[in-house]
Amino acid sequence: MLKNNIYFYSNCAFTSFLSFKSYFHFIVAAGGVVENKKKQILLIHKQHKWDLPKGKVDGNETLQSAAIREVFEETNILCQIIRGSETYSTYHIYTDKHNDYQPTLKHTTWFFMRANPNQFLRPQIDEGISDARWVSFEDLHSLKTYESIRHPISYFMK
Repeated sequence: MLKNNIYFYSNCAFTSFLSFKSYFHFIVAAGGVVENKKKQILLIHKQHKWDLPKGKVDGNETLQSAAIREVFEETNILCQIIRGSETYSTYHIYTDKHNDYQPTLKHTTWFFMRANPNQFLRPQIDEGISDARWVSFEDLHSLKTYESIRHPISYFMK
């Protein structure tokens, strides 16, 4: 299987990363690895793949409040962050027709969350989310997902 990972080696990682980042439109995002009382993980279906709920941080919004807001907007699930300050970060690169196909580098900070009980899933259709569903950790491998979401899930579900 072809992997699309990028590895950087540098004597000055911060400066090298700033130089690399300058070639992209840069977005800061936050999202959640959300579990329910059955220890199932909340996934959304968008652009023919299963993904974790996440989105762009607005204005002076904190990463934590953005993550909670995005999970709610995309799935109708209210949740709380657990393990307070523990996070996992990912970067991914994509092009977006809404941004003239300019390459975008998205930095997402992930939080481990627990869903409040007795809620109904409702995918955010107007954002292209066709489904939202609770999935067991064991069933995750059989779904078509982005490889990058498996890392924060594994990190928090260890």
